[in-house]
Amino acid sequence: MSAEYILACNHEFAPAPDLIFILDVDVDVAIRRIGKRGQGRDEFEAESDLRDLRERFRSLTLPGIHLVDASQAVEAIHSEIFNRVSKQWQQLKP
Repeated sequence: MSAEYILACNHEFAPAPDLIFILDVDVDVAIRRIGKRGQGRDEFEAESDLRDLRERFRSLTLPGIHLVDASQAVEAIHSEIFNRVSKQWQQLKP
C-alpha cells in the first residue's frame, strides 16, 4: 500500500494536520528497544519491514512534517516537539 493511497484515504475523512511529527530511530536501536520489552517482536517488527517503513516515513515531504531524532533522551525529544508546537501556536495568534 503506497503512502499516497493512505494519505488520500485520510483526506476523505480528516482535515490536513498543521504539524506531523515522525519519531525517527535507527532500525538497530529500534530492535534493541523492542527486545527490552521482554515480549519479542510481533509480525510488524521484522527487521526488513522496519527498514522499509523507516525509509518510507523519511521520504515523506508533506507540509508541516518534522523528523525528530528519537534516539535522543526522552527529555530532548519532548523539548523538541514542545518547541515546535509552541512556535506553531505563536504563529496562529492574531
